[in-house]
Amino acid sequence: MNALVPIAIYGWVPAVVVLFAFLPARRAVLWSFMVAWMFLPMARFRLAEGIPEITKMSVTCVSALLGTVLFDLPRFGRFAFSLWDIPMLVWILVPLPSALAAGYGPYEGVSGVFSQTVTWGLPYFIGRLYFNDLDGLRELAVTMFIGGLVYVPLVLFEARMSPVLHSWVYGFHQHQFAQSRRGDGWRPTVFMQHGLAVAMFMGTAAVCGIWLWTAGKMRVFKGVPMWLLVCVLFGVSAVCRSMYALMLMLLGTAALFVGRLLNTRLILAGVLTIAPLYVLARTVGGWDAQLLRDVSALIGDGRDDSLAVRLDSEDVCWRFMRSRSIFGDGRMDRLMLREADGHRFTPDGLWLIALTKNGVVGVVALFAALLVPPALLLRRAAARVLLGREFVGAMVLATVLALYTMDNLLNAMLNPIYLLGAGGLVGMLARPYATNRARVQPVIVNARGVA
Repeated sequence: MNALVPIAIYGWVPAVVVLFAFLPARRAVLWSFMVAWMFLPMARFRLAEGIPEITKMSVTCVSALLGTVLFDLPRFGRFAFSLWDIPMLVWILVPLPSALAAGYGPYEGVSGVFSQTVTWGLPYFIGRLYFNDLDGLRELAVTMFIGGLVYVPLVLFEARMSPVLHSWVYGFHQHQFAQSRRGDGWRPTVFMQHGLAVAMFMGTAAVCGIWLWTAGKMRVFKGVPMWLLVCVLFGVSAVCRSMYALMLMLLGTAALFVGRLLNTRLILAGVLTIAPLYVLARTVGGWDAQLLRDVSALIGDGRDDSLAVRLDSEDVCWRFMRSRSIFGDGRMDRLMLREADGHRFTPDGLWLIALTKNGVVGVVALFAALLVPPALLLRRAAARVLLGREFVGAMVLATVLALYTMDNLLNAMLNPIYLLGAGGLVGMLARPYATNRARVQPVIVNARGVA
């Protein structure tokens, strides 16, 4: 770690203040989150015992909140709590009863609540404030697409030269370097926490791009044809060497296009059910997931058994958690020390981490916080309206949230940009009409369409 790390982390706060001083507030929020998550170091600083760590996530979220306080204070007065905010509120607060039920005491519980508030609550709340209309959601989708384009040369460089940019700039590698090797190539990590996070980011950027191009009629970007930029993003997403992220990207694209072809919302609605059904099957359903193991063995290269390790971990975790399944174990310490067949099992999927630490209450709250916003969107209007140009940003972000929830079945790669979209969708849908444009309101109210 070199001297640039604290300069970047601590210097980001005044940098965001400058952004708010010179840009419209919504745009300042967009670029403060996007630039921070794409380029700040994966570092953490502990100032003193008992004081929460300063991390990339905390400085990203707190800086944007501070900018809003200093330059856009009246916006807070427009916030109105909604019934649909309850899942996120429960997910934020659940560490307290989990810690108390496990006997760890209130201090640990309050510390967990604070961590959840910064990591999940703040980006969601900021999304509620700034992206609660169709224009805001479209701008967020466009910014995600631009972020993917910016990462293209960096991803290509690391795919060829190995993941070295974080080390070159900040003096250390942000994860286990050995995990970056895939087959005869490299999995880029750039400035995110893991190559899997980069792959998911690039895949969702590609989904945003293709939907903005086709449904949003965005034909040219900065003088370059959109079809060419979209093709580049899809190709570079494959270079990230994550089969799961690539499958999710293709699934999201197919769900949108098949839904539009058949004029139905049922395709995306079905995608929303995949993650909850998987968790039910793997826990109370008793499914051994042998089919997934067999498929993985067929398409794998024989050198990567990561899926098998994840599935084994799920089996061990569920057996461990049955007796404490309501609020969880509060921590993962006891489970991580549990061994079977000489191997140590550690939860990888975010849902499994939530189950271990916060029990069934935590898993339900987590999934509801991510899936209720897109589900509400599907209920609000007919398919021909949702899949048209007016709702292009809202619909693609709803799809991205569904894909991100599925990614959390196997991984735990937090990204606050997705939470901006979740908050924005809830903020928009909590209002009487799901749009800020009066001319569309009668269409929504009176529309009749398939599904």
